[in-house]
This record gives sequence, structure tokens and C-alpha cells, in this order.
Amino acid sequence: WEYTWLGSGGFDLETSEVMEYWCLFIDTLRPYLSLSNQTAVLTEMSNRTDYFLDIFYGGTWALWNGNNWTPYLCRGATYWAITFWHEEPLRARELLHAVYDILWW
Repeated sequence: WEYTWLGSGGFDLETSEVMEYWCLFIDTLRPYLSLSNQTAVLTEMSNRTDYFLDIFYGGTWALWNGNNWTPYLCRGATYWAITFWHEEPLRARELLHAVYDILWW
């Protein structure tokens, strides 16, 4: 998993690629993975969505500064929401709601 910086809590500029990779990985290979491997990947991904929501609800600068990389940060949360829309619909909606709020702020 990626390096985190400036107290971002685990959701920073490196997270979008990481979430994209692991969302595609788990979505494609889940039937072939052991339960322990699935759990390891899903736990890390869930932690990243928790970090994103912590930053969102905390109103910290990482998501609320309105600069050109704010949409880039939202990509990671969006990948997760699309990948797990059917498995965790309430969390997926919460993430997409946060993304919309951030991008239309």
C-alpha cells in the first residue's frame, strides 16, 4: 500500500492508482482468491474508504481546498463505490454523495 504524507490519514495523491488497481484485482480475481487473501485486500480497501470519509466529514484541507487535485483524490473513492455497489450499497452511496459534495462545492 502507498506512502501517506502530511497527516492525510491514508488517503492522498497515491491512493487513486492503488484503489484502481485493487478494485480491478478483486473484481476480476475474487473467485480465484482464498478467503484470507480476499479479506486482506478488502480490509485495506475498506480502511481507505474510512480515511476518505474521515477527511470528508472532518472538513480538512485535503478534500476541501478546491485545487486541481481534489477530483483526483475522489477517483479512488469512486472506484471503490462502483466496484462494490451491489455488495455494499449504503457505503457506496455514502462515498458517491461525498464525492459529489466535494466536486460541486
